[in-house]
Amino acid sequence: MSGFAELKPASWTPATWVGIAAGLALAAFAAEALMLSACLLAVEFILAAGSGRLRPFLAVLVAVLGPVGLSLFIVHGLFHPGAVPTASGPLMVRPEGLAFAGRTLGRLAVLSGAILLATLGFPPGRLLRDLTGRGIPPAVAYGLVAAVRFVPETRARARRIIAAQQTRGLVLDRNPLRRVRALGALARPLLLSVLAEAEARATTLELRGFWVRPAYPPEELAAERLIRWGTVFAGGLALILGRLGIL
Repeated sequence: MSGFAELKPASWTPATWVGIAAGLALAAFAAEALMLSACLLAVEFILAAGSGRLRPFLAVLVAVLGPVGLSLFIVHGLFHPGAVPTASGPLMVRPEGLAFAGRTLGRLAVLSGAILLATLGFPPGRLLRDLTGRGIPPAVAYGLVAAVRFVPETRARARRIIAAQQTRGLVLDRNPLRRVRALGALARPLLLSVLAEAEARATTLELRGFWVRPAYPPEELAAERLIRWGTVFAGGLALILGRLGIL
């Protein structure tokens, strides 16, 4: 019990969060009931709050799922194939389509939340150290971390390039034609900067002997390992029971 008393979500290793995310993702496909997705999503909210990441977690989740949810309910609520329409004012709404959209959105919310729990708020260096320390080949670990960081780093680099080009006289207004013409002035330096940084990183990693780093497993409590593998096992068991029609 003392091991569990010392557990704090904010100090869990990235591997633990990956295991929890995997278990939640497996459980999301266990049954079609919307209540299951709601319960799993509530668990993700609790974990995000316990780790101090609730605000960015909600912000990213709403930004990602807002447009997706709106399109799901419009498309399936009005045009779901095989569903019987019901008059609702001037519209012919399909209740079966709305239910399908709700189940799909709930499952997508759980999957997106699981990914956010495993990646949001972790410095790339911590992820890299944890993966290589557990015996993951350095090239694979670096590729995973680079993939996670590629979009935010590219967006930040693009904003800097846009600001630099505007100081040189580049005009960006609401005119679509001007925006298309300005695309070349933005895409070329963005691509060249990405390639130059990739070469510089490869050289730096080679000089530091990154590719032959020995594995040093990170220190963690036995209770934390139990949580990680227990969540994966519980998610897999729920998926099997759900596919068998027991859940």
